[in-house]
Amino acid sequence: MTIKSFILLLLAVAIILAASYIVLSESDSGADDKNANKREVNIKEYYLVSLLKEGSGMVTGAGSYLGGRTVEITAVPDKEYNFKGWYKNNELCSSNASYKFDIDSNCDLTAKFERITYHISVVESGASGAGTLSGGGTYHYGEIATMTAIPTIGYEFSGWYDGSGNRVSSNPVFKTAVTCSNTIYGKFSAVHGTPPIISLTSPAAP
Repeated sequence: MTIKSFILLLLAVAIILAASYIVLSESDSGADDKNANKREVNIKEYYLVSLLKEGSGMVTGAGSYLGGRTVEITAVPDKEYNFKGWYKNNELCSSNASYKFDIDSNCDLTAKFERITYHISVVESGASGAGTLSGGGTYHYGEIATMTAIPTIGYEFSGWYDGSGNRVSSNPVFKTAVTCSNTIYGKFSAVHGTPPIISLTSPAAP
């Protein structure tokens, strides 16, 4: 082999090696580009959490979240309300005011609050049948309960009393804002002592 032939052979080998390097580099670059694109797609998988409410209260946690993340939403009822639960399409998801879940799609949740109800009882205190009381029943927080006392003949109304025996009103018509369940006693007393027994008889014939 002449020196010229040997030089030509070395050039051919160098060209082949260079071409192989370029192909491998392009292949690696293509794989990296695909992985980069895949990572970019994953980063853009965000989902929206929308929060609605029924009743009176505050909700937090709405926003955009990356898929697969754990989302925490919170409901805080106003003073006159209780938290009933988190609902999706009218189906209960959780009865906990603080609710955590993993997100994989857009999500619409509704926090339902219901007004607190209390029971007011009115009880006659004293002689049985001395009068009529009204106004007891179920009330929402903050509503006005109106209690009325009507004495029967021979009796008078003495006042409204709480469970500790304290008089809260001497007015036969008593109004109060309801903030808790309670029992109110209406007391009657006989006019000038025990009512006299009246006997109705026919007058004697002359």
